[in-house]
Amino acid sequence: MRILHVVPVVDDAASYGGALSVAVNQCIELRRRGHDARIAGGWRGRGTVPGELEGVPVHLFRAYAPVPGLGPTGLYSPALARWLRRRATSFDVAHVHLSRDVLPLAVVRRLQRLGVPYVVQPHGALAPRTGPVARVLDSWMTRRAVIGARHVFATGLDERDAIARVAGTAGTVSLLQGGVVLPDRVPVSRGGGPVDVLFVGRLQPNRRVMAFAAAADRLVRDGVDAVFTVVGPDGGDLRRLRRFLADRPQLQDRLRYEGPLPHTRALERLRRADVYVHPSVDGEAFPMSLLEAMAAGVPSICTTDCSLAGVLAREHAAIVANPTDDALYGAMRRLLTDRGAQLRLSSRAAATAASEFSMTAIAEVLEHEYATGPDVTPAGGRAPRHVAGPAVDLRSPRGPASGDAGTSGDVIDLDRPSRAPGRRKR
Repeated sequence: MRILHVVPVVDDAASYGGALSVAVNQCIELRRRGHDARIAGGWRGRGTVPGELEGVPVHLFRAYAPVPGLGPTGLYSPALARWLRRRATSFDVAHVHLSRDVLPLAVVRRLQRLGVPYVVQPHGALAPRTGPVARVLDSWMTRRAVIGARHVFATGLDERDAIARVAGTAGTVSLLQGGVVLPDRVPVSRGGGPVDVLFVGRLQPNRRVMAFAAAADRLVRDGVDAVFTVVGPDGGDLRRLRRFLADRPQLQDRLRYEGPLPHTRALERLRRADVYVHPSVDGEAFPMSLLEAMAAGVPSICTTDCSLAGVLAREHAAIVANPTDDALYGAMRRLLTDRGAQLRLSSRAAATAASEFSMTAIAEVLEHEYATGPDVTPAGGRAPRHVAGPAVDLRSPRGPASGDAGTSGDVIDLDRPSRAPGRRKR
């Protein structure tokens, strides 16, 4: 099949990373399975427009804001619209990574006019909003985009309900968890010198980069042999981070900000780390940076607010800490001072990424859903292979939900007495 994935915007600072990471991973696996899967979207970078991302062909076109003051919501690309008018009908199906923004909604409108079947995947971007811009977009474009989709993919029940509130129905919504392309080999840790501790993400308050910085400061004062690095674009906290660093000259060369990195380089940097810390409390539907770290065997820390906390605690694949500054510091100290724990978590993280979040099963679901319906004929005219069950629900009854993550010995809860490692409540 010829499959066009559409993402809203790409730049050279990974400012719009989540949906792009998902699209790239899905396309990599689909291409491995013989499909012509590629990506189109807007471009807001300063450098050369890339022609591929991790081997996936991309078609990116300059996006701008015709109406000032709306930020990313108001971005639009006339060049992308012209390209779609010429090329969209050559694809069997489009997979739109939808957000409540003009650019992807305009793409859907174009696909509808051209009669190209499409599916949508909002990645949590259709959460309820009450502002005037959101109300106008939902009334004129978002609802029609969702209702007109052949399938709508949600990552969980909460997102399904949010989509239903926008569209007025959940009839075409199925649950599809995120996944990660497994590297050809898991990197071997350096084993000597300071531990390389990494934070990757947008520097905004709910990602808690300042909690990471505060924990790094305490650990340096404790004498822990580690170097702490922050990578990501500004989301409101960069000024606070720089002021924090300026006020603490003793942290020079121990806590550093490396700035934003393009998608491919950010992934390479993630795979080189010794420890990855994901202190976010934003309820992100599927934290792709955490999955990428696990797939590379990087020992990781997240909070109980993380959507993956339940399965990670159940599989002992990460340290899951309460979303407080003290708990984050305790989790980091525990992992950085225990080489054996790092090795165990590295092994469990890679194994869990392979068993729970492999792109293979997700690609099978996508193949089935893309080919469902009278408007799509798979390449070669062959009927698609049936996949049992339309999608996967991450909140599996086999293990605790994220709120019950305290049942795992790999959870640090500084507000309650700790239990012996590895033992579960009965």
